[in-house]
Amino acid sequence: MNEDETRELYVEYRTLTEQLQQIQQYLQETGENMGEVANVIAALDEFSRLNTNDKIFAPIANGIFIDARLTDPQTVRMNVGGGWSSRRASQRRSRSSQGSARNSTSSKRERQPTRRRSSPGSARSSRPSRRRP
Repeated sequence: MNEDETRELYVEYRTLTEQLQQIQQYLQETGENMGEVANVIAALDEFSRLNTNDKIFAPIANGIFIDARLTDPQTVRMNVGGGWSSRRASQRRSRSSQGSARNSTSSKRERQPTRRRSSPGSARSSRPSRRRP
């Protein structure tokens, strides 16, 4: 093996090493995203078990909650950016009629007051929780 072949193999090795590191980073980010999605699913599942007038802790900032009563357990608001929120109404279905679609939804966009958060909250910290006596 001559010097040119050695250099060529070394460059190929470096390229493959960099690609491997990038793939590992993508895998890590994908795992983190899957964890966030799992948290959102768990929060929505917990929310679906709540009833009108249940006492909950409602987040007003990252790690800061207020006591609240749930007035409409079939509607959630999602921040869609730019001071806008989307109201998502979900119709609960019986387990036998769920089929492939879990919930039917409708949405309505509304302007919401803009609040600045000191740091972005995770899905887990923003999910409602039953108030403990």
